Amino acid sequence: MAIFTFVVCAEPYKYEAVDTVINLGEAIINKGNQILGIFFYGSGVYNIKGN
Repeated sequence: MAIFTFVVCAEPYKYEAVDTVINLGEAIINKGNQILGIFFYGSGVYNIKGN
């Protein structure tokens, strides 16, 4: 089993970084691996803002 960590630095609506992380994360979990964390840095923190 492998353990993964993601860092998202891209702004929302500018790149598809969060969509890629979500899709990749689902595939990682489905393969029986583990995600340690998802970190948002710089402009990436705007991805967690609720509407």
